[in-house]
Amino acid sequence: MSDYYSVIYYSNDNTLEVRDLAKAGTGSAVADAVVTVTAVKEKTRADVSGQTWPVTLSYVAASTLYRGTLKDDMVIVPEEKLIAQITASGGANLKGYWEMPLIVKTRTS
Repeated sequence: MSDYYSVIYYSNDNTLEVRDLAKAGTGSAVADAVVTVTAVKEKTRADVSGQTWPVTLSYVAASTLYRGTLKDDMVIVPEEKLIAQITASGGANLKGYWEMPLIVKTRTS
């Protein structure tokens, strides 16, 4: 697993973002892709429960950003390391898959 993790917060709704979605070769923004988090996986590779998969990420106008919400009732624990599996499809020859490392933290004041 990567040494860099995106933080999600225990017992909170969490915004998950995919940044810089662009066409390979040209670098032009992809504004009409279907981007989904197909699952968030535990260390055992089991799906995290409490969330219905997939979660669709919506395009943010005039950007290369897609954004969606992971619900507060996901069954996760503080300091747990997870993997978000993400797919993007913008049509023929515009497909992508990647895994985003996540770590669960507790909010502090």
